[in-house]
Amino acid sequence: MYNKLYYLFILSLLSSFGCAKQPNIPTDVKVDKCSYTDEYFDYCTKENILKYKESIKKLPVNFNKNYILLPVNGGDNSYSGIVAIDKNSGHVDTMLFGFKKKNEVNQIVSEVNSDMFCINGEINSKSLSITKSGKNCFKFNHNGFSLIKEVNDVTVNNLYPILFDKLKFKCGSNQCKFLSLNTKSLNKISRGDNNSSLRFMINERGFDSSYIDASDDKNILYVIRYNEGDNQVENLSLSYFYQGEFKNKPLGVIKSLRILDSRNIEFNGKKIILN
Repeated sequence: MYNKLYYLFILSLLSSFGCAKQPNIPTDVKVDKCSYTDEYFDYCTKENILKYKESIKKLPVNFNKNYILLPVNGGDNSYSGIVAIDKNSGHVDTMLFGFKKKNEVNQIVSEVNSDMFCINGEINSKSLSITKSGKNCFKFNHNGFSLIKEVNDVTVNNLYPILFDKLKFKCGSNQCKFLSLNTKSLNKISRGDNNSSLRFMINERGFDSSYIDASDDKNILYVIRYNEGDNQVENLSLSYFYQGEFKNKPLGVIKSLRILDSRNIEFNGKKIILN
């Protein structure tokens, strides 16, 4: 009798321990507000509720530490809504704005550690009598979103994609701004790591070398630009951290460049692997 009770007690402990190890993924969602007066869509359709549940299971956090920022409804050149889904609780905050979807990389720009995000393109709110184009940024206050009037105050950058096109660099919708690469800036970006190839470049070319900070919230990446030879041919290299070590990867003379994120890079039509 006592042996049987002891055995059941041990099973109970093991069962409790096993349950504690399971990830806490919400099985249901709660939408803060399904629709707004005179707006374009219903956030609580069966299709959208299913989309929120599937997103919690499959999508990574991309906003405000534990949220998934997600567009809903609409198609190209029609208005869509946007929601913030708390991946821990299943709570869904909705937005009192529609935005016109475009076939554009990174139309919505957000960061994991920021409660602000930006939309590139036209936004519209009938309820608030607002229609704006260009880069519009919003702050999340756990009870919806508010439009930020001064975009310069927003830390979210619109860096990607980085493209070399028609002999010019472009970052997102803006011209890329290169910074001078000197001993001081190298110490900063390499965190004091003594990288001999980059230091040699600086000593040889001085102010002839410059860099773009192409880092994101996952990886450190710098695009180094320098001129070489009597004809001052433009060359590129990439600097990055790999397994805690600061590395420099010479690429050579640039014909084309495409960077979609810190590890999705094509140089002269070939995929670049950073290791």
